[in-house]
Amino acid sequence: MPTRRPSDARPRVFINCPFDEDYGDLLRALAFAVAVCGYKPTCALDEDDAGRIRFDKLKALIAEADFAIHDLSRIELSDDTHTPRFNMPFELGLYLGAKHFGGSRQRQKRTLVLAKSRREWAPTISDLAGVDPAYHGAKPDAVIRATRDFLHNAPDGSMLPGETALIADHRRFLRDLPKIAESARQTPEEALRYRNYITFLQEFLVARPGS
Repeated sequence: MPTRRPSDARPRVFINCPFDEDYGDLLRALAFAVAVCGYKPTCALDEDDAGRIRFDKLKALIAEADFAIHDLSRIELSDDTHTPRFNMPFELGLYLGAKHFGGSRQRQKRTLVLAKSRREWAPTISDLAGVDPAYHGAKPDAVIRATRDFLHNAPDGSMLPGETALIADHRRFLRDLPKIAESARQTPEEALRYRNYITFLQEFLVARPGS
């Protein structure tokens, strides 16, 4: 298992979700909620090493993660191929496999499953029939609420701020992001790219009062 650098010691939360721009606001809200609660968001977008096999990347990310958030709200038929999107349930299965067949640390993993609505929660994977997901209705505020409730405590065990405070922080960050991006000579659109967004998010969290 890779050795963590001291600056990278926060517990990791693996995010398993779509990466297309239609989901962008929700992904950014997920990453914000994880980071503002004191954890490190991780996902397959963290690196762009084309020489590394995606499955190996996923295995490493999942092995390092103490928590995971899996959004299964987008397992719909593709307009192009007319087949379901299997990536999200595959990664959920990989994570659950690590939890149940791994060592003592892996068995402590915790997971949150997200779905869009109760009406649409009819998993085609029968083994998930007993899973009780959190519903977000495709709303960033609901994603933040569900993530906060799932993590419950900060890494040091202290109580997290309430959802109202976290949602207000998120809106303030989005309002300030264009100015933050301008200081780094980036456009607002460039600042929304995941890796840029994470960098600016960390700067925002360090600079905010009480940090």
